[in-house]
Amino acid sequence: MSLRTNSLYLSFFFLLTLVSCEKPSDIGLGLQGESNLLGTTFEKMNVEASTVVQPDSIVAFKNNPVLVGKAADGEFGTISAAHYTEVGLNGTGVSFDIAPNTPADSMVLVLAYTGYYYGDTTTTMKVNVLKLDENFKDAQTYFTTSTIPGNTVLGSLDFKPRYHRTKLKGKPSSRLLRIKLDQNFASQVLAKSGQNDLSTQEEFRKFWPGIAIVPASNSATGSLVGFFTKPDTAGTPVVRVAGINLYYKDKKGESKFHNFSLSGNYYFNAMKAEGPGKLPALAKGQELKSTDSNNEVYIQEFTGVKTLITFPEIETFKNGKGNIYINHAELVIPVKAGTIDPAGKIAKAPESIILYESTKNKRVAKTAAGVSYTVQRGDASAFGISRPARALYEADSGFYKVNITSHVQALLDGKKANHGILVSPVAEDAFTATASGLTFPGTITANRAIIDAGAGKIKLRIYYSQLK
Repeated sequence: MSLRTNSLYLSFFFLLTLVSCEKPSDIGLGLQGESNLLGTTFEKMNVEASTVVQPDSIVAFKNNPVLVGKAADGEFGTISAAHYTEVGLNGTGVSFDIAPNTPADSMVLVLAYTGYYYGDTTTTMKVNVLKLDENFKDAQTYFTTSTIPGNTVLGSLDFKPRYHRTKLKGKPSSRLLRIKLDQNFASQVLAKSGQNDLSTQEEFRKFWPGIAIVPASNSATGSLVGFFTKPDTAGTPVVRVAGINLYYKDKKGESKFHNFSLSGNYYFNAMKAEGPGKLPALAKGQELKSTDSNNEVYIQEFTGVKTLITFPEIETFKNGKGNIYINHAELVIPVKAGTIDPAGKIAKAPESIILYESTKNKRVAKTAAGVSYTVQRGDASAFGISRPARALYEADSGFYKVNITSHVQALLDGKKANHGILVSPVAEDAFTATASGLTFPGTITANRAIIDAGAGKIKLRIYYSQLK
């Protein structure tokens, strides 16, 4: 397809700002001097877009918050999330000052709503609390696709998600979710009072490896809901409330409780996508072209759904133009109208995207040390990795826009392989996260965007000048 060309000449004031530079590859470090300019031309380069899915390499260890549930979302499929965590003893040499054979009154899992929701929150959901059969392993890397075996159901709850704030004694406070756990197991824990199993955290985790909070297999498809373990009242943290509370009566018959903490040294969230929907069925290395998906492509946090954008016209762009350099190149990626918070559901766009260089096999290119090759900001060298091109979602305009000037110049000069750019809403590694101003592995959500890939919708805008 041909390029649409419009000639736009620089204003006098813009010309005064240009910095002298002779080599086209210097773009991003300075613009050409006005004495060398023949004019600045603007072109929109046609691009091609497709969707790829790479769920196997998303690090999940210590990602926050607790995310649980099941939601259906068109081509994204049915997304389910589960939380795995060690249970913290909250002390050493723990004893409960009880008479022999005292049964527990109850044991309750308590979580605070974060205010994150994805899907249909009007539908009743069911979650199970499972006792893990195995400990977390220090040498193991936990991904969003990881699981830890657990077959014993300690508790279940059917509930509709609620607004995350309430009032407690007139003060705004975290709304809590409570799940009652198995009475017999509670009494088993209580009976360990003063014994070796409650002496240290290491001994305790041998007795109780942890729990998994999972959507029940027979749960209705409704929503994913975020929880955390640090509730507050009017901004003041409320301690020893969230977690697992063991209630009992001491020798005097007075009611007491012990709080076991969660989300300490070992925890992660797992997330998976299953059919129906085109995306869960995609195999590694397979792409779903926009022309086969209603002129749409997709991105989603923590399920590995990425958009691949390629530039088929890059090799011929300089034909007939002589010696040119790129003043500015920006990629504009529009979110399809009407797909954010569609009727009856909550579905937010990812806060930002990061651009990665793609391999021939449509994977994120990486260094020998496993650091991702990110497309660099337009004002940085195209050959570094420390200044990733990251773009925020502009809600008012409905798109992501990112400066990739130096990368486009490198492609035109034949100094970068033209395998395309992978658009992802998450940092692939800790180095990229830090360089992008993010935490790693970050806040887990299922936020997603349906990108409008109709003719001319995804735009690569190029402003270039010719040298005399």
